[in-house]
Amino acid sequence: MLSHGWEFCNRDAQIWLPAQVPGQVHLDLVRNGIIAHPYQNAFELGCQWVDQENWNYRTNFQFNPDANLPEVFLFCEGLDTVATLYLNDQEVGTSNNMFVPLELDVSRLVREGENQLEIRFQSPVKVGETRRKAYFAENKISDQVASFDERAFVRKAPYMSGWDWGPRLVSCGIWKPIYLVQKNVQESLLPQAESVQPSAEFKRIPDQYGESFEFYQNGRKLWIRGANWIPDTCFPSELRADWLRKSLDAYQSAGINMLRVWGGGVYESDLFYELCQERNILVWQDFLFACSYYPEDPDFLKSVEAEARCAILRLRKHPNLVLWCGNNENHTMWDAPWQQGEKRPKKYYGQVIYEQILPRLVKELDPSRPYIPSSPIGGKKANDDGIGDNHVWDVWHGRGDWRHYEESNSRFASEFGFASAPCEKTWQEAIGTVDVEPDSWLVRHHDKTVKPWETFQSMVELHYPKSETLPDWIYYSQLNQRDAMKAALEHYRRSEFCSGTLIWQANDCWPVQSWSLFDYKVRPKAAAFELKRIHHDLLLSLHRKKEKFHVTLINDGIAEVTGSIKIHAHHLKTGALLRETQFLATIGAGARKEFGVFDISGLNSSETLVSASFGHINAWALLTEPKLARFADPSPIKAKLLNGAIELEFVSPVVDLMLTCEGDPSSFLSNFLTVSEPKTVSVNVNEGDLTKMAARSLSGRHKMIW
Repeated sequence: MLSHGWEFCNRDAQIWLPAQVPGQVHLDLVRNGIIAHPYQNAFELGCQWVDQENWNYRTNFQFNPDANLPEVFLFCEGLDTVATLYLNDQEVGTSNNMFVPLELDVSRLVREGENQLEIRFQSPVKVGETRRKAYFAENKISDQVASFDERAFVRKAPYMSGWDWGPRLVSCGIWKPIYLVQKNVQESLLPQAESVQPSAEFKRIPDQYGESFEFYQNGRKLWIRGANWIPDTCFPSELRADWLRKSLDAYQSAGINMLRVWGGGVYESDLFYELCQERNILVWQDFLFACSYYPEDPDFLKSVEAEARCAILRLRKHPNLVLWCGNNENHTMWDAPWQQGEKRPKKYYGQVIYEQILPRLVKELDPSRPYIPSSPIGGKKANDDGIGDNHVWDVWHGRGDWRHYEESNSRFASEFGFASAPCEKTWQEAIGTVDVEPDSWLVRHHDKTVKPWETFQSMVELHYPKSETLPDWIYYSQLNQRDAMKAALEHYRRSEFCSGTLIWQANDCWPVQSWSLFDYKVRPKAAAFELKRIHHDLLLSLHRKKEKFHVTLINDGIAEVTGSIKIHAHHLKTGALLRETQFLATIGAGARKEFGVFDISGLNSSETLVSASFGHINAWALLTEPKLARFADPSPIKAKLLNGAIELEFVSPVVDLMLTCEGDPSSFLSNFLTVSEPKTVSVNVNEGDLTKMAARSLSGRHKMIW
């Protein structure tokens, strides 16, 4: 492997500095003190010049030939992206696709002893702009056409050009290893594995609701409880095995059984799929086309075919890869339509890729796996209810209140989400403090949602008090996101027509306010803790209709269960029992059933907490918005550490108690606790300095007494 002795320079300046390979130019500039890390503060803005420049990389290496292996090849697993390669000052090849490995015969140019390899990268932004201008002129496309930007003309990870959760750090560099290999001419270095049967079966069957979108495992319908995965860093050269394990362990503990590798990112490492397999997490794999039109000239289509062929041949060995998808939202972008007038192109550019090239290659190379041309994919319109999968964004981007999730008739909700702030510790690491206003320019820089602050704030303040400080905003926005996911997931799991959900999104690629369940440092938000309950095979749901809670039990396990559903109403300040009832319940595997109603008429809505249980399965609800409820004053909490758990003694009811150690909630395996009456509760803990533990509920901040 050629991993040592690399240096890089700006092609115009020719000042050579040490480089790291694999890597990318931004990271090398940070290591050499040329730029500050773009994740910090607003330093992203100060390094936009990097993407306008051309960058060279070079290294010297020793070569000792083996007479028994006459063929010498330079094998590049991944170059990002437009580059020309020189060996001993002689051109040996070019790169034009970040996702296509290069296998270059250098037998005639490599020499015994010292050699020099140089790779000259062109600015991907300038290359894209040049290609776009030429293509638009040739095809008489108006320059006003939207969603057909320069990034569509360079085959690199789309998200690197910026997204509504990520910064614009287009970058370039040697993002995967480079090898010099001596071999027999018959051997190929390109990854090529045998196709294996997927571990789940995908079915779309017409029925009384429209058409299903379902996955089956061992003949049993599997209710998908998943999320969308984006790259977990802005710089995909940073493959961090420990980070991946930490992330996937967290997802497994949250009950996630499928991840969709979203089409604006990268084809993930084999390690990613292997770790998912170990944790029984299925993978839906998009090809890398997202929210954009794409050119259809012969050179571009040839590059796309080579890319798809490489991806299929490498990934088809993973049994937990259960679905190929042609693109993200390109179909619905065209037929919704997203553009009007001069901003709308004359045709669906890129359609030939998803409806001809990709399905042909999947059928040829991986015939046991299903393929869909786009997500969402439905009826007359791609995002129609009742058929296929849906991206349910009219709630966040449109009506603005998560209560509208209950109006969705999605057969499979493959994208939906509500944004929130990352955890306090993550803010401290990103901007150095939490002692700033929640609408300060620095906080807003770490928010790419394009929502005006007043709009974002108002969606939280529909339900929660006004945020006076950044810690307020962290707490209330995360609770609002939690409530949104609770409303959506319970609605979908109660329904007879829905077969799965993929929350947008599992993770972040930098410290940012977004729809993620776990922030950039894999710190769980409130919604992530709630998923442990909502994603459990057994779910108890309290669905309010006027003055009654309808009590539904969902069983997506493999066996029938029997027990008692117990429901109580307690006074929110004292914990006094106000009303109670119970139902005997027996429910078969794969069933969902309403077992009765709990009447709340006559109860004081601002001072009542309703809780329900079915064995160890729980649910609770307030009778009014949290901002209108009258809670007990924040009483001190006695804490005692016992055998890997912390025992907390409550003297009054508490709602949504957030436990943190130095602003990090990760030390606690359960969090955002709600207790309806005075009692002692045990919480399992991870590592962390519990002497620095802080507690905050909707009542306020609680003093900890050890």
